[in-house]
Amino acid sequence: MTTSTATQSTTSATLAPNNLRVYNTLTRKKEPFQTVTPGKVGIYLCGPTVYKEAHIGHMVGPVIFDTIKRYLCYNGYDVTWVVNITDVDDKLIAEANRRKIPMSQVAEEMTADYLSNLAALGVDQIDKL
Repeated sequence: MTTSTATQSTTSATLAPNNLRVYNTLTRKKEPFQTVTPGKVGIYLCGPTVYKEAHIGHMVGPVIFDTIKRYLCYNGYDVTWVVNITDVDDKLIAEANRRKIPMSQVAEEMTADYLSNLAALGVDQIDKL
């Protein structure tokens, strides 16, 4: 029992916000997590181009970012998470032409499919879509 408690303490200390480290692609190093505005975090995730049904690859990013947002909020940060949906694209135009329906209808159907899949996975922390 003591070992378990010690492990939990070590894990909690390692993951505390002041010890959180993120990979900086510019410097190619892990660096301490710092916000631009104290206590506030903005997260942007490029969402799918909605021309066909969502697949597991479309879900990986949202599940990871949902977890990160929950963790940061738990630690007192005010987090705004934005995900875009691309609804104008050559693939979307081609799919609309193939199905002989308006491009907006394809986009609406596939956006609904994407959001339904996110809900099924419990991803519910997106602030702006």
